[in-house]
Amino acid sequence: MVLVWHLVLATLLSAFASPERVPGLLTGIGSAGVLAYMALGWGLWGSSLGKAALGLRIVPAAGGRMTLGRGVWRVLCYLLASFPAKLGLAAALWDRERRGWHDHLAGTIVVREGGERPGTIWVEPAAPPAGAGSRARWRWGAAALGIYLVMVLVFTWPLAAHFATRLPGGDILGLSEDSYVFLWDYWWVKKAWSEGWPVMSTDYLFWPQRVSLRFHTLMPQNSALAAPLQGPLGLVATYNLLLLASLVGNAWAAYGLVMMVTGRPGAALVAGGLFAGCPYLMTHALAHPNLVAVQWMPVLAWLLVKGIRSGRWQWGVGAGAALGALGYCDWYGFLYGGMLAVLVAAGHLVVREQRRGALVTLAVTSLVGAAVAAPLLVPMLGEQAAQGYAGRSLLRSSSLAGDPVLWLIPSFLATWAGPVGERVVRSMHYLVAEHTVYLGWGVVALALVGWRARRREMVPWAVAASGLLLLSLGPYLHLAGREEFPGWLVLVLGGLPGNGFDLPVSSGAAGRLALCLLAGGGQALALGERVWLPYGWLWQWIPGLKTASVPVRMALPAMLCLAVMAGAGLAHLWGRGGRARLLGGALAVLTVVDFLPLPYPTRSAAVPARYHQLAGEPGDFAILEVPLSGDLGVFMYYQTVHEKKILAGLLSRPPGQAFSYIRSNTLLRDLLWQAEPGQGSHRLPLTDQVGQLGPAATRERYGAGLRSLRRERVRYLILHPGLLSTSDAAAVEVTMGRLGISPVHREQSLVVYRLAGEPGGR
Repeated sequence: MVLVWHLVLATLLSAFASPERVPGLLTGIGSAGVLAYMALGWGLWGSSLGKAALGLRIVPAAGGRMTLGRGVWRVLCYLLASFPAKLGLAAALWDRERRGWHDHLAGTIVVREGGERPGTIWVEPAAPPAGAGSRARWRWGAAALGIYLVMVLVFTWPLAAHFATRLPGGDILGLSEDSYVFLWDYWWVKKAWSEGWPVMSTDYLFWPQRVSLRFHTLMPQNSALAAPLQGPLGLVATYNLLLLASLVGNAWAAYGLVMMVTGRPGAALVAGGLFAGCPYLMTHALAHPNLVAVQWMPVLAWLLVKGIRSGRWQWGVGAGAALGALGYCDWYGFLYGGMLAVLVAAGHLVVREQRRGALVTLAVTSLVGAAVAAPLLVPMLGEQAAQGYAGRSLLRSSSLAGDPVLWLIPSFLATWAGPVGERVVRSMHYLVAEHTVYLGWGVVALALVGWRARRREMVPWAVAASGLLLLSLGPYLHLAGREEFPGWLVLVLGGLPGNGFDLPVSSGAAGRLALCLLAGGGQALALGERVWLPYGWLWQWIPGLKTASVPVRMALPAMLCLAVMAGAGLAHLWGRGGRARLLGGALAVLTVVDFLPLPYPTRSAAVPARYHQLAGEPGDFAILEVPLSGDLGVFMYYQTVHEKKILAGLLSRPPGQAFSYIRSNTLLRDLLWQAEPGQGSHRLPLTDQVGQLGPAATRERYGAGLRSLRRERVRYLILHPGLLSTSDAAAVEVTMGRLGISPVHREQSLVVYRLAGEPGGR
């Protein structure tokens, strides 16, 4: 039957499609048709042509009739059972009931036509059966781990096919350089440990100075895990392995959380996948592994709720340890995990249940979390108090704030609607990378069902989700890209005391409106004003918000809360059976399709051969990369190969003195890549100087700077013409010629000049 289907399809495609597209279309449409055939046959008739010919039929293990939803679910389980090497299907050969993995997971069994239906074979219960609870939990947990591994490999395909040679990412504004920085982090932590250097400062960047890495996202947890793996696997494969492990860990931890809340393994399985595969995480997986490594966040929520429900403070110790562990993944995670804990505990206070347990558990969680993270956070706070370079303005927070409309816009990665979603986000003048916070229509629908079905139990999660989404909107409201609204709307929603938004930060809006009303009467009601939100007040009182400065990222813990509610909604629908079960399955499948980011963007991790040659060159020297920039992380990645010092770098929060040497050196100052305001491009000041100076004046202007570079053992200048405009690249070459320095190596992507030392040859 499958062969006949593909033959018919190939005939049609050959007639209507171009020859080069036929193979791809045949694979995609053919596979989809086979899966649909299986789902329809199994779900509607409990059979297929092959099974019918053999007199076999699929029935629910607990009795009853097959449904389309169960048929679709059995197909998904069938695909899982096919990995690896059909082992899950072959399990039917030695299983006591002749059931493969897919039958156990789907709650089905194959019987002969006219044969007796199975009696009381175990299927998914609301809670594990007495005497077999531990075995059931472990079995579902192991199955969930395998399913999530397959899901992550599919969602990031084709990364697994190029595991050691490619990285996630591409030419995406806000994501194009950051993955290189985290590769450097892994390399640097291993190098510092192995050679006995301090990890939290370095002179390998911004040479000849030593700069602090306290506010740089070093990811201590992942960097520690990466250290022993880099030798056998290589740096790129290590990076990819830890990234995929984080995604699988996120799903598995969320599964445990939803399982604790609902008691339904199937619903928890889907909810965990929805959290790990959400557009926020899949977008940041392109270049921000620090924002993806949040597997401790569901663990924190799980332990916190256990403590609140039981009233035992010991659970708070575990929750605090999970909160502290988030700090060792990233200080963003520590901040957002703390907010999640506060809001979930507040939700329990709202329903007036376990009040004492909520307060005690939250207090213990906070104290233990602060203690665990103290070795990282205390020096950071001290450095910030002394130097103050890590803080960001409220204006920056507003530029990276969320927008309620963005919650409903499909991700630019989405297979089905990515281009449309990207155009909509760009039309509102948002950064595509940071502002991809699509919640998913299916997730929202399931969350609403969960709220309706288990309202009292869902209050803490609804409070936390709504609170975090509100904070993600930043200091004032943005709506469809607009940040100013008519005065009358501001009067209604915020700015005047007594309406619920009377925060101190709103006084400015209230004052301006009052003055306008006095001066211009009713016309003032049409003037543009901002609707201030609670984030603006919290920004003044919580130091971490001044450092984090990206409120839109609070959508991630909100997504975890929505996944819990969606799991509850799915459990409710599947528990009712019939059409409700079918609706729940359809929403789950549609959400997976909605989130699917195929093909996942990847980029080459190749390093120019010249850097491998420099790695073998003896001597302690530095390399000057041009363009000289604090925005190009790729040069830090090249450094992991040649292991020589460089004169700049891309740090999360560069200390104020990082560019001191560059600015004190005339040559370096004119080679410093500068962004042109409002144009989205960069230029070198050197280009302007070349047109004004002759050879003698050039030597006079830059001679001292060149001598300083030689004193600091800067041996090579490497020019990257492809990163510069034609005029900028030409200006560098002219200047080097006037300084009497000729290239020692030239290829399409780079030109190498030797500034000091013995000639190195070509």
